[in-house]
Amino acid sequence: MPILLDQSGLFPQVECSLQGIPGLCALDLGAENTFISAKAAKGLKIIGEQSMQTLGGIQTYPTVEIKSLKIGSEQLAQNLKALVQLEIPTTSGQELIGTLGADTIKDKTLIIDNARILSNSAAIYINPTQEQLKPFKTTGKLVPAKRPIIEIKIGNKTAKALVDTHAQSAVTGTFVKNNPELFQLLGRQQKTDIAGFTKFYMMAQPTEQICIQNQCSKNLWPYLVIPPQENIDIILGIDHIQQYTWLLSPRTATFSAIKKKK
Repeated sequence: MPILLDQSGLFPQVECSLQGIPGLCALDLGAENTFISAKAAKGLKIIGEQSMQTLGGIQTYPTVEIKSLKIGSEQLAQNLKALVQLEIPTTSGQELIGTLGADTIKDKTLIIDNARILSNSAAIYINPTQEQLKPFKTTGKLVPAKRPIIEIKIGNKTAKALVDTHAQSAVTGTFVKNNPELFQLLGRQQKTDIAGFTKFYMMAQPTEQICIQNQCSKNLWPYLVIPPQENIDIILGIDHIQQYTWLLSPRTATFSAIKKKK
């Protein structure tokens, strides 16, 4: 069954249920972990903590176990470790109870139908049927990792790109330095990330389109220039992601993309 995407904010949201508590969750496949709000975690036993690097430095979050996580009527995960954040930031003005990380789909096949290939509505399909898989003619390999990383072309260069449904596009400073002909530097701008941390970033305008399986798209905004990332040259943000329908299958380590028709 299709699970309709709420596109009222900058990033895609879906109706979700955590431990039977209904609400809205943002789709954040660029993150390894799932986060839930302190409000949604009320009554759950804290089983530990986890630290990670953010723009604000090293942040430590309590962890809890979610017995049941559903989107729409589909069971997405069971007995999932989630990190607790005081409040989940939103770009839609609607309260969010969680962000769904890459850990929720590690054993799944997922279609994100931004280009409305399967129906007239933007939707997600979990473990799609053979009929729903028919439009995907080209299959590529996911780079072995905990998050969905694919190979793309920018100009005549091949790059490893993280498919991040909850971010603006970005490029590592190393990739810019090694390929100066592909980017025009625009100077520094102050940016606030989705977690609320603010920092000045060098901005870079790509001089070439991004091509995924021989289908090319232009960026809608300049890229942030970020520090080196393990196994990643480019973060493919929502400005590119929304121009394609995606088939992501961590279960089989494959992906496919279909460009939205004009």
